[in-house]
Amino acid sequence: MWMAQVDNVPFPWLDGYTYNIKDMKEYPTYDEFVKISMKQDDRLDEIASRTEVFGEDSEALSYLIFEANVEKIVENDFDLNKFHELRIPVVT
Repeated sequence: MWMAQVDNVPFPWLDGYTYNIKDMKEYPTYDEFVKISMKQDDRLDEIASRTEVFGEDSEALSYLIFEANVEKIVENDFDLNKFHELRIPVVT
């Protein structure tokens, strides 16, 4: 859902077909965030679903946690087990 507003870009491939891929999306910068400690088995969607993080029924907001930590996630080869803490953006 979070990529729904990003335009599709037609991409012609060697097989003669054209495939639509998503254009680049700039990740927003968040001015305010809180840090939470990570446990070995924590996952982004589980963290987002905690009522103290984003409120009730908020599993779909896990992309906000990804966006706020994207550089760290990529630098660690998408291995969340290497994390000791996550930045949680403050959204109103």
